[in-house]
Amino acid sequence: MVICSVGFMISFAVGLAFSFDPLLSALMLGMLSFAVHWLTRRFYQRPPGNFFFIMLLSIASCMPYQPETIVFKTGMLGLGALLACVLALLYSLLVIGKYPLKQTVMPVKKRIRFTGIFTSSVIGLVMGLALLLAHLLKLNNPYWVPISCIAVMQGANRRHVWQRSLQRILGTFIGLGLGWLILSFHPTAIAVCLSILLLQFIVEMLIVRHYGLAVIFITPLTLLLAEAGRAMTADPGALISARFIDIVLGSLIGALGGWVLYHRELHLRTTRELRKARVAVLRG
Repeated sequence: MVICSVGFMISFAVGLAFSFDPLLSALMLGMLSFAVHWLTRRFYQRPPGNFFFIMLLSIASCMPYQPETIVFKTGMLGLGALLACVLALLYSLLVIGKYPLKQTVMPVKKRIRFTGIFTSSVIGLVMGLALLLAHLLKLNNPYWVPISCIAVMQGANRRHVWQRSLQRILGTFIGLGLGWLILSFHPTAIAVCLSILLLQFIVEMLIVRHYGLAVIFITPLTLLLAEAGRAMTADPGALISARFIDIVLGSLIGALGGWVLYHRELHLRTTRELRKARVAVLRG
């Protein structure tokens, strides 16, 4: 968790540092998405893997460029991550007697797998293009497009990706209704925090059982997390309609990216060419 916390801070800081230019921020999102996915695959990071790193980078890339606040904002994120690590440590101490610690060694790949390079390249390219398209369309909060995109591309195969895309669109439609209901009461800061707590609990209970049902609660949860400052003052109707367009667009791009990601012939051909290039470099 400490290593992931450092990764969160790096992703957030890089996003803030390059938020002054839409083209450069999209390029940086693509490059860092490639690196994050490659590293999470190399060290067998369990799901959600690359998701939260890319989510933080996407959000930070669309925040107003204020270089004097980068250290402060990154530090605040670090404090939240530190609190999570402390809570995880306390929980571990409580259950260590019930679940004895097993001495396991995580396998680390000795060599670069070309399949990892291919999938990382596809994810990096799709993330960069998704953010760039959102900027070109002049969406209010462009980061929702790549976030929805990477959520859909978490599928295990092509069928799963398309299934997640459909479930995310339908679940988003229902979830935004729930989000509108919460925002229509113009909640206070305490009410927003309690809503996030309750929604997170429900998501953790449902995510391992049915993704479509979980999305219904993930949608208002992410809405409150990302829009906490505006949730108490913004017009709920305008906020919800804008998020629906962003999420549907991102889900469709993610479905297309998943088709490329799991295209067997393209996958094999690219892997073959990478092997040929490696052999040529070694011989040269």
